[in-house]
Amino acid sequence: MVVCTVDEPEPCQFVEDEVASFAELDKRTDPVRICWRWLKHHGTFLRYRYSAIDSLLRGIPAGKPASAGHKGIGTKDLNLNPGELVEVRSEEEIRSTLDRRNRYRGLIFMPAMWQFCGKRFRVYKKVVDIKLETTGHMRRIMSPTVFLEGVTCNRCDRECYCFWKEAWLKRVPDQA
Repeated sequence: MVVCTVDEPEPCQFVEDEVASFAELDKRTDPVRICWRWLKHHGTFLRYRYSAIDSLLRGIPAGKPASAGHKGIGTKDLNLNPGELVEVRSEEEIRSTLDRRNRYRGLIFMPAMWQFCGKRFRVYKKVVDIKLETTGHMRRIMSPTVFLEGVTCNRCDRECYCFWKEAWLKRVPDQA
């Protein structure tokens, strides 16, 4: 008897980011973290008043740690508009922007996207706001992100567009 197993498709880029942001939402609503955030915010006043709080807060970093994904190629915004011709950067250039979790500014570079390296596409749309399907929350994309014409996710049955950071693309002069 031969048993056939069907592999489930891996989650696409959109779904994986939703799960990550949902996990971050739990961290933001944790009461202990809320107290620490309040102390970090109001700590400058309290440090002068109470030396015990000063010694406690000295071990807390002031802001977000710098991401390892902001290295490599220049991160100058291209300010791409729909219809412009772009080329996906080479694998080496893209890898230089990614951190150890294959992310650049929070967006994962999916393994299925490597096949598009070095190819040319037209910009379909700029991505400004997205709605998370798991929570229904609207999120604003702060760093420039676009969809490319004909570049869809083949990891799920919805064929959703892949999110492309402008750092992974380079503008190509339009040839008549």
